[in-house]
Amino acid sequence: MGTPKPWRSAGRWMTPNRAALGRLDCIAYHGGSLAMPVLAAQDSRQCRSFSPARSYDYIIVGAGSSGYALAHRLTEDDGVRLLLLEAGGWDRDPWLKIPLAWGRILQRRMYDWMYFAEPEASIGGRGIECARSKVIGGSSSINAMAYVRGHRGDYDRWADAGLPLWSYAHVLPYFRRQEAWEDGADSYRGGDGPLTTRWSRYPDPLSGAFVDAGIASGFPATDDYNGAQQEGFGRWQTTIRPGRRCSAAVA
Repeated sequence: MGTPKPWRSAGRWMTPNRAALGRLDCIAYHGGSLAMPVLAAQDSRQCRSFSPARSYDYIIVGAGSSGYALAHRLTEDDGVRLLLLEAGGWDRDPWLKIPLAWGRILQRRMYDWMYFAEPEASIGGRGIECARSKVIGGSSSINAMAYVRGHRGDYDRWADAGLPLWSYAHVLPYFRRQEAWEDGADSYRGGDGPLTTRWSRYPDPLSGAFVDAGIASGFPATDDYNGAQQEGFGRWQTTIRPGRRCSAAVA
């Protein structure tokens, strides 16, 4: 890719939209095989003085949901110097903040790698889009904001397969720590974490009809599919912080 060069946009140095990550350095690249890699920084002076020979305690490749969370946690240590690399740009586009705009983002493939599944004969030879994000915050910046932890049975199967620290009992405390559930904390939900989670407020009559149809067909209902009973039809939960998407970058 050659020597990294600072990226200029509209005559200005690329600077971060937040400094909350602390000791994080920044540069952005032109050209090469990556579209526009961006490294987060505290201020534009660090961007200009960046040297590829500088030493770091950690280098994280990818500022997606997990990369951004990991960078945040590592830089809570005052002695850590960290470099975060991201192939996309900052999440400044207003469309990334508006919950209802996720359909526009997906249809226009605005911030992803343009992945498609192989064509399948069973669906008319179509290749279904598999959007994977190319922007700060990762796919949490472009997804439909549905908050679903995954089924406890999957975690327990991983534990049975030789990963005991991935059992549901082991991961549940971390799920609780990460969220601020609007109904408050209990044995399954967290109340003061960085990620805002709440009930969907989208007034679509089809949502209620879908739940009613499932129950009428004999399937169970659940009051909270991220709580004690995961199986069943229930109301959708979202990662929205009053009126705006709550991505990993925002949280």
